[in-house]
Amino acid sequence: MLSRWSLIFSRLLAANKPGIQHRTAFFCSSEDGSSSIMQWRIIDDNALQLRFWDGEFVVYNALSGDIHVLDDRAAQLLQALQQAPSDVLSLVQRFAKEWQCEPSDDLLHEIEMTVSDMHALALVERA
Repeated sequence: MLSRWSLIFSRLLAANKPGIQHRTAFFCSSEDGSSSIMQWRIIDDNALQLRFWDGEFVVYNALSGDIHVLDDRAAQLLQALQQAPSDVLSLVQRFAKEWQCEPSDDLLHEIEMTVSDMHALALVERA
């Protein structure tokens, strides 16, 4: 089990467009001041088409017309969010089992960065 959240905010990412930066929070606050863990989902069930093609995972975003090549782990995370919205900690717990590794701070960081990158590419959004 994770001993702590090592990062509250992800790094600032420059999208594929110069001058545009994204800051992705993994916690959100409600009007009553309480905090909750951020849920993530794919942008639109009909907008993304994920295919395994010539040894690579390729995702087409029909809303933007962009095509992205994903590594195996990013594709698995995107497919998990396609099945149901989830928070990063739940993704860490799930994929630690599937990838046969410990749910460590390193894994947490990797999944946070991957979700943040997918958010910057407009593949996922806050649920």
